[in-house]
Amino acid sequence: MIQRLLLSHLGINNQRGQTLVELAVMGLILSLILAGVVDLGRAYFAYIAVTDAAAEGAGYGAAFPDKSEDEIKDRVVAASGGLVSIDRDMIAVDRDAEAITVTVSYSHTLLTAVMRDFGGSDGVLRLRQRAVNRILSE
Repeated sequence: MIQRLLLSHLGINNQRGQTLVELAVMGLILSLILAGVVDLGRAYFAYIAVTDAAAEGAGYGAAFPDKSEDEIKDRVVAASGGLVSIDRDMIAVDRDAEAITVTVSYSHTLLTAVMRDFGGSDGVLRLRQRAVNRILSE
């Protein structure tokens, strides 16, 4: 009681409750920012994996032009391994006399509500990457 009187006389109030509320609000805001950063990192990882898989398929098809489309698709699927799983129906292979084009399409599901606004109404970010290589031998 005496301490409270002395502190109020000096103009110092007890602010433990206010600090706790500020900590709770800032903790919530920081948690949302962290979740968005993690979700954005996952999306970037998926983009890199799709890019690498398309480049691997185009490079393999250019180095071995006698390989079939199924073998090139198998190479792309094998290169995608890990957290990003690319199916054979997500891959398109086009050839002509001079070049091979491998296109990989992937749908990445965003987890946080804030990041879903960037992906569209369904919260899915559609990634599509195309790699073109010249055929090295005949």
